[in-house]
Amino acid sequence: MRRHRGASVGAIVAGLAAPGISAQSRDAAVPHASQYDLKSSQDGQTYRLSIAAPFTIDPKVAYPVLYVLDGNFFFGSAAYIEAKLTHDGDVTPAVVVGIGYPTDNWDEVRRRRYDDLSHGHLTRQSWGWPRLA
Repeated sequence: MRRHRGASVGAIVAGLAAPGISAQSRDAAVPHASQYDLKSSQDGQTYRLSIAAPFTIDPKVAYPVLYVLDGNFFFGSAAYIEAKLTHDGDVTPAVVVGIGYPTDNWDEVRRRRYDDLSHGHLTRQSWGWPRLA
């Protein structure tokens, strides 16, 4: 199914290209953003930090920071929304930081996220949650 969807996107892009111009696929990027893979000294795992800076930076200003957990899924959207709202004058400029994992494999992202949110030594009962039959 993914192969079919990818072929459809490729056909659309090819159809949009002007005659004589070839369309080449490249990774999409978030403007004014960088990403860094850092190994945690706490758990030994590697995490990906994606950071989007405001379009105009004043070195004298301390900008607020919006931390986006599930950065693999939501960083791009959060950075775009922040830039749009800033451009429209609805919010002050902010730095957007996405915290995710160094992979594009969605199953691996879900597994890592589940591991981050669940602790082997904790159970639903130890958190005070009711036991489900």
